[in-house]
Formats: sequence, structure tokens, C-alpha cells
Amino acid sequence: MIGLLLALAWAEEPEDEAVEEVVVEGTSTWRETPRGSRQPSDSPATEYSLTRRDLESTPGSMEDVARAVHALPGVVSDGDVAAGFHVRGGDQAEVVYLLDRVPLENPFHLAGYNSLFNPDMLREVRFVPSAAGAEHPAATSAVLDVHTWAGCPDDGCEGVDGAVDLSASSARVMVSAPLDRHERLSVALAARRTWLEAYFAVLKGTNLIDRAFVAPEFSELSARVAWRPTDDQRVLLSLVRAGDHLALIDSEDPSTVQFDGAFELASSLSLASLDHRLRTRQLEWQTTAAITLDDTFSQRELERDTLGRDTRLGRLFARSDATWRISPNTRVRAGIDTSRFRVDSDGMLQDQRSFPTWVQPGIGAYGFQVVEVASTRTWSEASSYAQLETGVALGEPVGPLTPGIKGRAGVRIHGSSLTGQLLASPRFGLSAPLPTGTVLRAALGWYQRPPRDPFQLAPGFGNPRLGAERARHLVIGVDQGFPLPGLQRVGLARVEVYDLALTELVVGPDTEEALREAPSLTNAGYGHSRGVDVMVAARGGWLNAELAWGLLFAERTNPRNAQFARTVAPAQDQRHTWSLSADFPVGERWRFTGRYAGHTGRPTSTVQVRSVEWSDIALTCLNCERLGPTHQVDVRAEWRKAITRGLGGAPYRLTAYLELLNVGNVRSEWLDVHEVVGTEVETSALYHLPMRPFFGLRAEF
Repeated sequence: MIGLLLALAWAEEPEDEAVEEVVVEGTSTWRETPRGSRQPSDSPATEYSLTRRDLESTPGSMEDVARAVHALPGVVSDGDVAAGFHVRGGDQAEVVYLLDRVPLENPFHLAGYNSLFNPDMLREVRFVPSAAGAEHPAATSAVLDVHTWAGCPDDGCEGVDGAVDLSASSARVMVSAPLDRHERLSVALAARRTWLEAYFAVLKGTNLIDRAFVAPEFSELSARVAWRPTDDQRVLLSLVRAGDHLALIDSEDPSTVQFDGAFELASSLSLASLDHRLRTRQLEWQTTAAITLDDTFSQRELERDTLGRDTRLGRLFARSDATWRISPNTRVRAGIDTSRFRVDSDGMLQDQRSFPTWVQPGIGAYGFQVVEVASTRTWSEASSYAQLETGVALGEPVGPLTPGIKGRAGVRIHGSSLTGQLLASPRFGLSAPLPTGTVLRAALGWYQRPPRDPFQLAPGFGNPRLGAERARHLVIGVDQGFPLPGLQRVGLARVEVYDLALTELVVGPDTEEALREAPSLTNAGYGHSRGVDVMVAARGGWLNAELAWGLLFAERTNPRNAQFARTVAPAQDQRHTWSLSADFPVGERWRFTGRYAGHTGRPTSTVQVRSVEWSDIALTCLNCERLGPTHQVDVRAEWRKAITRGLGGAPYRLTAYLELLNVGNVRSEWLDVHEVVGTEVETSALYHLPMRPFFGLRAEF
């Protein structure tokens, strides 16, 4: 019966997926995009798809790619504070980020406040939470693969197209156009910049904040030229320049809000890439070459010390992949990539080498010594992979699923001149679509994360002989489709159980004595992350709803600890995560969206007074308590009007939107703050941001 209902639902489903959006006055614009699919998938590994419409339909994302990922199962974050995230117990630094196939080491502005992926250039985001196939780099956690606009005619062009978006925090503009009448050559330009300086100028004028405060700002400029010399080929030239800056300076200005000490942060990214793709009936061959220049600077002036670091990373990157379709059910993938790195870093750092690994201490004065560290490293890395994907059909198709068995087997080989290691990463997957709309799947893989932190590798401070951290991913899951009565759509229920084992993690000792007797950092740590992720999603013409829940048990072990517990719960061990979102139209022009999200509080440590004279504190227990849980409700109201009047009768669309973030002004704990008062430690907390509006106007043409 379930199979029959699913077959009927799929059979009635219109081919044009854009029906998910309300068609206003009988037309839509070229920028009208459907939401990412939420249907049962016969892929051996789970992969989520997000589009620009998903960013707009996720309240609290502020139309940021990384923040929209926060709503997916297995993902935990401090969404209103930072755009970074942890996936299934992995650390944020373990996620691999790709922009049009080019890896990025630091894809965030303002130390993680938001990502540098411009939403106006976005075509699709593919998110693999774990057990990725061999075509992806060897990520010990997740893969976030961002693809941008590919030019005419892939994404459609009808003369000059574009969009202008003015929001509460930034201004965005995007323009694209074909450069010849055959639409074989096209160009796109996109820019985004904050205008918070004007807002903070008002605060300075009313003496609410220190006049020396420099408002946080970030900006991006993207250019894309697409050329199709033949029907089978496409060439893309892409340029990206992104930068940000923030400064907090104590000028002793008698303002309402003052700053003690000073802090400055600045970073920039320059990227140029050239991509060629050839497609025939049986073969797809794509080659990418890129250069990235990444510079990050930070400086803090404390009561006793001035701290700072400056890291400059240059990377030459080349990658070539081929996919050969042997038969309708069988294909072979193979590819190679190579990188040449140069990292220059120097700074005045707090010597935290004997501070316990994975500690969550809160803010306080821990009496660290300040040391000067400088390092220059140049090295090469290369990878190659091959993967076979095949399947056997055991019945007639039911919608997009064909009952049978699909398998995937591949291996990626990675070598690095920095470590001298040659690492193999075999990966396997199996799925079994059933006539009932059920898909059973299992995926298994081994992954590595080569060391690239310049301070961890610095001679005399870190350990130049560090090797790669490693992980084994095992994921078993089931997808179940179910009909949505009256919506001509199929819903998705997904349950996945995962077991992630990590070895050769970088750790240090927890005492000064041990630090003097052995290398400060070694690959002696290990850990485990186990859990369950659940998703129920329904996307139809009048209602889109999604429920995600995750249960996680994460632990990390440092056998070098002599003073504190060797096995602890890391920061990402936030036991329960949950998210419930829904959006629906009211009439022809209004759409309302709401989302409730939360997670269990992160582990935190306890402290005691070390020195009353210097107000220093010391740890007493490692990650033995937890902060309170996080709760947040965000809502969005959107008014849209599409019109056809204009040059040549081309469609236009106007949109006005208003979001209320943290409705109810819930005070969820974010971070402990420890202060020595007299002879005791007083602990308070920093909280997530209060209720605030986020609004904007958008015009598309």
C-alpha cells in the first residue's frame, strides 16, 4: 500500500520543481530557485542540498551559507554568535570547505561571524556530514561543497539580469549578462559590504560607545566570466577578493560602554581560478587551477602583555577529474590534485602548551607566559583517487527510485612532503532502494587530516614531525518516503546511526615538567563520537516543514595527561540538538517562516585562585560541568510581488522581509567568565545575543 501511494504521488508530481514557491501574478523571475531536495535518496552516503531559497527560508541564517547548514541533523553551533559549526562530534577545524572545487583554509569573516560565500553567486551547496566518497578530500569530519553561478546558458540568461539587496547589516548587488548574441560568453559581477559604520557613528555621536571603536566590517567582490567554445565545453574564470576588519580600542573616552585594553582583527582572501569542463554522452572531464592568498592578523593588548599573530598562507592548487559512464547503472570516477603551500607566521603568543588539550576553561587570567614564535614552511601535497559506482535493478522504477542494489568502492591516496606520509583512504558504500519507498544504506571510510597549523609545526615551540590525524567513519541509515496528501509531493523520514573513531590526534602534556621532557605536541590522542540523527521533512506547494534531532556521545582521550582526567567530553559534546522549522504562504504575496533551535550546553571547567596579587586562576576540574541549554526562536515575514512590466516584458520581483531573531529574548549561556574578587573566584556568564530585528529590501530583474 505504501509503495502504491508513493508511486501515485510521484507520478502526479509536476516536472517543474519551482512549483514549491508561490507564483505571484502568474510569473516568476530568473532568480526564482526551488529549495533543495528532501526526498529519499539511493546514494550510499547521505548528502544534503541547499539553494539560495533555503538560505532565505532559514530564519536566523541572515542569508549566510554556513548558518543555513546549522538547521541540518548532526550539526551544532552557536548560530547567533558565529557561523562555524561542529558535525557529529567533530571539531570545527576538521570540516573541509570547497568553493567551486577549490579548498579554502579559512572561509570566515571576523573570526567566524559569517562565511565569505556570497549568496547572490550561489547555485547549490552540497553538504556531506560524514563518510564522503573518494571524490571528496579526506575530511575527518564533514564536507561543505559550495558551487556558484556557472554562466550562460547553464543557469539561464535573458539579457541583463541582477539583484540588489539592502539589509540591516549589508548591501549586496549582483549583475550578469551575456556578452554575445549566441550566449556563449557571459559575465557576472557581485559585491557585498557591511554598512555598520553608519550605525556605530550614531552610537559614537550619542556617546554610547567609545569614540575609538572601529565598527566591524567585511566586504567581498566576485567576478566570473563563462565561455562555451562548443556545446560540449565550458570555461570559467573566477576572481574573489574578500576582507574584514574590527578594532576595539580603549581611549579613556567617558562613554556609556567602555573597553579595557585593545583588540584588533583583520583578514583577507584573494582567489583566482580557471576551470574547464568537457561533457560528452559517456565522459565528463573537469580541470581546475587556482591560486589563493590568505592573510590573518590579530592583536590584543592586555593589562600586562601585548599578544598578536600574523599568518600569511599562499597555495597553488590544481585538480583534474574524469567520470566515465560505462552503462546506465555503472560509472567510474578518477582524479588527481596537487598543492604547493607556503606559510609565514609570527607572533607573540600565550604559551598554552601545558594547558590541557580539549579544555573548555571560560574567560579568565590563567597566568600564561608570553613567547615569541616565528615559522616559515614550504611543502607540497598530492592526492589521487579512483571509484567504481554500480548497481543492479530488481524491479520497475517507483518515482525517482529503482528497486535494487547500488554499491560504491573507491580509494584516495594522499602524500605530503611536510610529514613524509603516504596515506590511503579506502571508502565503501551500499544502498538498497525498496519498492515501498524505503532506502537502506551503509557507508564506511577512512580519512586523514594533514597538519597545517604553523604554530603547531614551529620548531622549538611545536613539533615539526607531527603526522596526520585519522578517522574511521561508519554510518548506517534508512530513508522512508511518505505521501503528502493533496500536495502531490513525497515527504522524507531519515534515521542514521554513526560511529566515528579518531586516532593519532594532536595532544600535549598537562604539566610544565612533562613539557620539558618530551616534544610539546605529539599524535598520541584518540577519541570516539557515536550518535543518532533523525530528520522528518515535508515540502509541498503550501507548506515546507522540517524536524531535525540528534543524540551525540563524544569523548577524547589524552594519555599524556598526568594531572587531569585523561578522557573528557570535548566542546562539541552537546548531547542533544534539535531544530523545527516551517514556512507557508498566506495569500499570493506573503510567506511566513519560523524556526525553533537548541542544543544541550557545552562542557565547561571549574577554577580556583592561583594568585591574589596577579588575579590569576588555575583549573581544578577538566570539562566536568555543563553550561545551560541553548534555546532560540526566529521568525521571518516576507512580502513578494512579481511584475512583468519592463523592457521587453521581462519579469521583475520586489521582496521586503523582516526577521525577529531570538524572539522572547531568551538568555542562553554561551561562555563562562571568571574573575578574582578578593580571595575568591566569581563566575558569571556571557549570553547569546538578545532579541533583535533583521530586515531588508530586495529587487530582482
